[in-house]
Amino acid sequence: MTTKKKNLGDSNTDIIKARVNQLESNLNEYVERIKEIDPKIIPDELKIVLEQMRSDVMHFIDNYWMTIGSFKPGTKPPGEQKKIKEREFIYNLVTSYQKEKGNTKYPPFKYYLRALNFENERRKENGDISLGQVGDGTYITIKKEIQGN
Repeated sequence: MTTKKKNLGDSNTDIIKARVNQLESNLNEYVERIKEIDPKIIPDELKIVLEQMRSDVMHFIDNYWMTIGSFKPGTKPPGEQKKIKEREFIYNLVTSYQKEKGNTKYPPFKYYLRALNFENERRKENGDISLGQVGDGTYITIKKEIQGN
């Protein structure tokens, strides 16, 4: 089994860009070949499916180029960062606190900070990535979201 050796100048981003370019080239070739077929012999249902497939692939390519062009590699993508793992941690913290203290009680921010420090120490021991700390305002917002559920 032979494997293609990666050039020293190739990065993952360069490889992916080359693959997307190849995909676009293949799509254009596909469109040209479809045009060579007599449209009368293609059932209408198949025409719809073929066009949808072409459209979906083109949509993927367009979105890839929009995304890759909207921020530099190594930086965070634009838009709000939701901190999903942190929100999940807070949700679990609130639900376990409510089981212990009563269904209407919510842990104070200091309780959250102690629990977060304990959790991050545990994660560090296991070689996992630490959770980020959310601010007091974000913590209150997340608690309100939980109340709404």
